[in-house]
Amino acid sequence: MRYLITDWDELHEALSDVPHQWRATCPLPVAGDAWVVEAPFAEPETLAEAVRSGVSVLLVGSPGQVDPAIRTIQGLEWQVADEIDPDAILAWMRAHGETKAPRPAIRKTSDSAMGVVAVFAGLLPTGGGVGKDTLTLNTAAWLAKRKIDVAVADLDPFGTLGSKLRAASFETVDIFAEERPEPDIETIRRMFATVKLGFGLLPSSGQGTVLPGDGVQRLIHAARRAFSVTILNLGSGQTNAYYAALEAATHVYLVGQGDRGKFRAYKRALEELTPLCRQAPRVILNRFYDKDAPSLWEEEFAGSPPFAAIFEDRRVFEATEAGEAAALKDPKRPFGRAIEKIAADILGEEPAADAPRKEAKRKWLW
Repeated sequence: MRYLITDWDELHEALSDVPHQWRATCPLPVAGDAWVVEAPFAEPETLAEAVRSGVSVLLVGSPGQVDPAIRTIQGLEWQVADEIDPDAILAWMRAHGETKAPRPAIRKTSDSAMGVVAVFAGLLPTGGGVGKDTLTLNTAAWLAKRKIDVAVADLDPFGTLGSKLRAASFETVDIFAEERPEPDIETIRRMFATVKLGFGLLPSSGQGTVLPGDGVQRLIHAARRAFSVTILNLGSGQTNAYYAALEAATHVYLVGQGDRGKFRAYKRALEELTPLCRQAPRVILNRFYDKDAPSLWEEEFAGSPPFAAIFEDRRVFEATEAGEAAALKDPKRPFGRAIEKIAADILGEEPAADAPRKEAKRKWLW
């Protein structure tokens, strides 16, 4: 359960004993959140979608501050008066925090509910070369193979997923750089060109342009309306876009290499980034050669094993460069198993157990 407070300083200061997040703008909530919104900052469409998605929403403020469009939203709770009682609001928050937040529902086709957002990001600002493109492409292809309605947005300023997948797209992520009227769902879906692997792709311009943080929020808000799963491929550098994506994502995968010389920096980065995320981020050690690296990470740095540990495999890299999904070609290999685990995590499923090995029949000779 997260408690989201939108821009009410008085309530923010009263929450010393209730874990919460305070935001100056409307966040993107997910099912299970409890969200207190001050009326002047309430956006009718965002509130309506939040309620439909299973978010508990309480609107507070004076009667003259309430947008007439908000009054028509079914399922919205109110504490509207000239003077607001913080104790009453705290009681509401605690009452809505008694149950464990459910995972957002995954849909095989789009409907009025909001989809989930998974992010692949480098653990370090100089996180290039750790295999984010490969993980993004293969996870999206794996989900698409299962008939999940999935889209990918390449937020790497110099991203090459569009060229690798030969996406026939007339749009790039830069279309969300400036605020404009929100498009309908069909228009959003047309922005994401369908690639041969079965998912939609909104590529990077590849010109080094960094999408601003509010642009990332607009992109995510739109994609969650149109797709069951949206995967963001983040570029190197901890920009406003990087932080905005981590805060909005329902699933965060922080990627590093199995270079034990970087583990101390990885641990510091993980400690700094975890409070920004809706749930604990998953650490993936990718493209490494040292077989002892995962156990070293667990025993001396993190106290828990990496979510996935993937050895360097030249064939996986070559497949990505060719716009192909190695995980679909060899699903039983370690890389395929890792992608299956990531996909199951996004869907809220238990990963498939390995089939028991059959013992070879003994031939007795005498």
